[in-house]
Amino acid sequence: MSSLHTPQHELVGSLYRDHRVWLLAWLRRNVACPQRAEDLSQDTFVRLLGRSELSA
Repeated sequence: MSSLHTPQHELVGSLYRDHRVWLLAWLRRNVACPQRAEDLSQDTFVRLLGRSELSA
């Protein structure tokens, strides 16, 4: 992935800062394995970074 700070990367960074704790707590309640919840949380934001376009 590029290390450039694009508007999309800034948006994902903001989403990560604002929603990661909530998402991780939700996943931990709904997934039996805490490590799996961590992986799913991380995968969510990596997928957002890989998208060509995001809507705010």
